[in-house]
Amino acid sequence: MPLSGFGTCTDFKIRQVTCSVLNMNYFNFLEDLKIVNKHSGMINGAFDEWIDGQQLNDKLRQALMWEEDENYEELRVEKYSNEFIFCLFKYLALGGGLC
Repeated sequence: MPLSGFGTCTDFKIRQVTCSVLNMNYFNFLEDLKIVNKHSGMINGAFDEWIDGQQLNDKLRQALMWEEDENYEELRVEKYSNEFIFCLFKYLALGGGLC
C-alpha cells in the first residue's frame, strides 16, 4: 500500500533530542530502579496489567506505559526522555505504535 493510502497529514510535531550517550552504562539506572536484576541482567517480571490492549507483564513495560507504576514518573524526566538512545530503546521495548 502506498503512503498516500493513509490519508493527509494535517499536523506534526518536532522534538529535538540529544545524542550524548556513548555507551551502554547509561542504562545502569534500570538496575537502581529495580526494573532489571543486578546479578543476572534480566528484566524483572511483574503481574500482568493491560493498557490499551497491550499486555504489560514485566517491570520495564509497566514503568514505560502504566501511569500507576512507581517508576513511571522517573522515566518521564528530561534526562531520559530527551536522549536519543532512550527514545530508540522505548521504541524497541514497546513497539513503534505505542511510543
